[in-house]
Amino acid sequence: MLDYFFGKPGELDADLALLGTSRRRIAQYVSLAIGVSLVGNFLGLTEVLLSTPLLADFARNNKLDTYYSVQNFKRYIDDENHLECLYPSSWLGDTSVYLKRNAQGAEALLQKRAGPTPLAAFSSPNTRKLENLSIFRSDIPEVDSISSVLGDDPIVAAQRLLDSAIAPPSSGKSASLLTASQRVDGAFTFEYMLTLPSGGNTFHNIAVIIVPPRMSQLFTFTILCPEDSWSQREAIFRLVAESFRLIK
Repeated sequence: MLDYFFGKPGELDADLALLGTSRRRIAQYVSLAIGVSLVGNFLGLTEVLLSTPLLADFARNNKLDTYYSVQNFKRYIDDENHLECLYPSSWLGDTSVYLKRNAQGAEALLQKRAGPTPLAAFSSPNTRKLENLSIFRSDIPEVDSISSVLGDDPIVAAQRLLDSAIAPPSSGKSASLLTASQRVDGAFTFEYMLTLPSGGNTFHNIAVIIVPPRMSQLFTFTILCPEDSWSQREAIFRLVAESFRLIK
């Protein structure tokens, strides 16, 4: 039966040689085609494979989720500031933040910028950017811990930030604190409601603040969700907020 399809021993190799090829070369081409398909995520095949339980941890441990969606999330890594977080893979990065941060010699945007510096921002294209996250860096005097900046009580610190920075009386916005706590890694995290002026949208937000020890920087992560979508998005948003952390 094999002779019927492939001929007698050696005939297949001879026929391939007449065509200027060989079994080895065909195998190489097939391997190359598979490799190109995987790297290029042809038809989403790579992301499907990397999202399987067998490969998901491997993909994350090797930072493949910075390029491919793994179980519906991608990862943002900031090597300069040693930060990372997950975000929904359908969200898009804000290119204006990227350009401002990377424009060489743009002193008006970077060196002379007053207040916090934006590091990254992502938003959902399906919600008119109402669902979004942002990361900011603020320069502060060098301190030993977050308590040196915000105090020892996360609740007091969160309320002070709401009253002075997020929704001061002059802004027309209103904010109410829901919860506040300190994570095991030392970061302060708090959850709050924010209503925009003149009957605007109400958002259910989570903020995470990190102050690296013996450094003069404070990093703020905030993820926003319209209140009417919170019940459907809560699990995803909590996972994303929890993923914001310092990396070595």
